[in-house]
Amino acid sequence: LAGLRTRYAERRQALLDAVTHHLPEATITPQRGGFFLWLDLSAYGVTDAKAALERALDAGVAFVPGSASSISAEPAATIRLSYSSGDPDTFDEAIRRLAAALSS
Repeated sequence: LAGLRTRYAERRQALLDAVTHHLPEATITPQRGGFFLWLDLSAYGVTDAKAALERALDAGVAFVPGSASSISAEPAATIRLSYSSGDPDTFDEAIRRLAAALSS
């Protein structure tokens, strides 16, 4: 169990580092559990995460729009990023691609 905690903490930190480097204006919602980071991308002009997902997919990355995890329309600019099964060495490139897709 200790080994798993360490592994997931390292993955979470790698993803956080990539987000803060490539998407410094994103609002990160603190989570008390789970394997996801929640980001609000309003600062990048995102008003519909589903539309932003199409651009991200074209750049070779994916995320879950926040609206898929909510019954309200409120999280239209939010996304959920998983770090549970990703390779920490790829997080930086993935978030760099996401940032580029958001700026296009």
